Amino acid sequence: MPCPTEGQCGVIQVGPTSHLGNDQWIYIRAYGLIPQNVNYNSLGVYYCQGAETTLSPAPNCALSGNPLLSNPSTETTPLADGTTAFSFHVPVVDPASGNPLVGGIPPDGSGQGTNHSFYCTQDERCSVVVVYKDLNTVTHNFNPTPIDAVRIPLTFQDSSNGCPDGKVIGTESEFGIERLLPRVSPYLCTGAVSAVPFNTAINGLGAVTALAEGSIELAFSDDPNAPDQQAQLKKIDSIAIPIVTSANVVAFRSQMTDYNHVYPKSSLSLTANAVGGILTGLYTSPAGIDVAPCNGDCPQYPDGPCPFPTGYCSFFDRLNFSYGFLDAVFYGAFLRSDNAGVTDQLFQWLCAMPEASADFNGASKEIKTASQIIQDGLTQALSTPITACPNTDQFTPLPISGSAWAAVNSPSQQMNKLNAYVQPQDSSPGLGLAPMNWAEANYYGLASASIQNAAGAFVAPSPESINAALNDGTKNPNGTITPSYTNSQSSGAYAMPTVIYAIVNQSPSVPKEDQEAIRSILTQLLNVTSGADTSSTGTSQNASSNQSTIPTMTDGFVPLNADLAVLARDEVAHAIGNPSYKINWSLGDTPSSSNANSSTFSSTGFESSSSTTASSATSSPSSSTKPFKMPSSSPLYAPFLMSALNTKLGVMNVLGLGILAAALGVSLMLYRIIRRRIALGKLTQSEEIIDE
Repeated sequence: MPCPTEGQCGVIQVGPTSHLGNDQWIYIRAYGLIPQNVNYNSLGVYYCQGAETTLSPAPNCALSGNPLLSNPSTETTPLADGTTAFSFHVPVVDPASGNPLVGGIPPDGSGQGTNHSFYCTQDERCSVVVVYKDLNTVTHNFNPTPIDAVRIPLTFQDSSNGCPDGKVIGTESEFGIERLLPRVSPYLCTGAVSAVPFNTAINGLGAVTALAEGSIELAFSDDPNAPDQQAQLKKIDSIAIPIVTSANVVAFRSQMTDYNHVYPKSSLSLTANAVGGILTGLYTSPAGIDVAPCNGDCPQYPDGPCPFPTGYCSFFDRLNFSYGFLDAVFYGAFLRSDNAGVTDQLFQWLCAMPEASADFNGASKEIKTASQIIQDGLTQALSTPITACPNTDQFTPLPISGSAWAAVNSPSQQMNKLNAYVQPQDSSPGLGLAPMNWAEANYYGLASASIQNAAGAFVAPSPESINAALNDGTKNPNGTITPSYTNSQSSGAYAMPTVIYAIVNQSPSVPKEDQEAIRSILTQLLNVTSGADTSSTGTSQNASSNQSTIPTMTDGFVPLNADLAVLARDEVAHAIGNPSYKINWSLGDTPSSSNANSSTFSSTGFESSSSTTASSATSSPSSSTKPFKMPSSSPLYAPFLMSALNTKLGVMNVLGLGILAAALGVSLMLYRIIRRRIALGKLTQSEEIIDE
């Protein structure tokens, strides 16, 4: 939009804006929004019909919710430094759903009524409109015009898998990898064998069980060493091949208030004690959470968060205190109910952490470990003494009533519960935690907390912190890595790194054509996650191809380090169909570098990307000639990598896929997969698959 002095009117950054999934959230960050009149310092966001960038005429936007979009618009107030950061839901709304979006011209239909209906799909494109009320000096409302708003077009993930003639390999996975597979599916098809995975995200145990039973050809797991998964894998000759690095995170939505407005709180540091207490329902409000003695006077509001001038104060509140603001006054937790790798790693981290210490104008230390707090919380919830920290991949069902706690079987359900509990326009600030894979958190627009590590530092997930943690891990004889939860010397390590492995049946009895298809798929995947293999001995059929054709990874994934990449390529080349293959970690001693295409994030703003859009809003001229910079005090989400996120579109096209596959001669394979999904109860609208 035009602006008298470019960059002086405020900047709106939105991402991702392309390759969006069917239930995705996008991030919106604003800065430089310094109002002429504080009474109109409000930002409104709408989901609107059409993909034009113009605002004349004003577009029709959703003004009422439906089953697919509960919050069609949101309003927020920027902080005093002119910044804000939050996420916004932009689902596919397909005519087949029978639930059109209904509305008109914001804010109230502008005299044309609010009964205009429309859909948002790859073909019927839509946009996000951001309105800054202060810029319209005539009406001071949320009516979008060229002088007070910006409009950002959106595109969705193509429903085709990009491989109409390829061989289909049935796969199941833990949640996480399904956020990567759709983006790279057309590239997978260009390997030595034209083949793609047909994936259902369920959980790691279900995936390896199906592999052991012969129901699928390939599984993906982030926890193959869990006892229950090992029990299944011992039934067959199998190997775990590292495919991509990621993290398990404590995703959150949090708010704070100055008693006039509720603001999104976009960063959070969490001790293991605080996480354990909230997840078990022991901590439901600031009263008594994560207590630690004050060294000297306890700072009271507005200078500090402590309720009393002496004695004990909340370590959690002091760690996250923002001057002049009251943080969340109610807490909720939304966990996985099934056997999940994130739950297994969560307990390993929580149970290993010591009491946290920090200097709040004097040393302070928690009075209990996370292990003790978890036992206290479970004892209270179950009304029976719990005397040990859990060592399991399944969270104990707790009889906690109300909306503040829930255990469900997928990240999408975690998000649904969290979104209902901490709503954007609540009158009181809340906090909800949801442990999940990092890619899932990014997909659903959640922030990822900086969590306590064994060195006492609070570290967010990033390529650097994840690789630092993996470097501290133990290389196992089966080719996997076990992170260290007790290394007190690695202050830069993220506490819950993870590697997603492809689990392959090594039996020679697996049909040769399936072996070659799996080898081709995994080779292409490794090109994405570690760079194309250009060695003379490499197995990649695309070693000499232009690497610009290799797609970038979606947010929440990190390229494999050299050790893992070299080992993985050797396993793909020699272990498939060969149960006598021996793991050789020394292969990683060969100098190697990763050329994988991955997203990057700047702590002062988004990196430029085709899928991240920045727009300047119009305002009155400023005496300064330089554009606004992101203030150092500006709230940032924990490292969000703002490039195109993707997902597979819903199950609406499964029947069409089956018909097409039959015509291509692979109907038997799809029949087996669909029967497997029906048996699992997974053939629903929310199913995670790659549609053709």
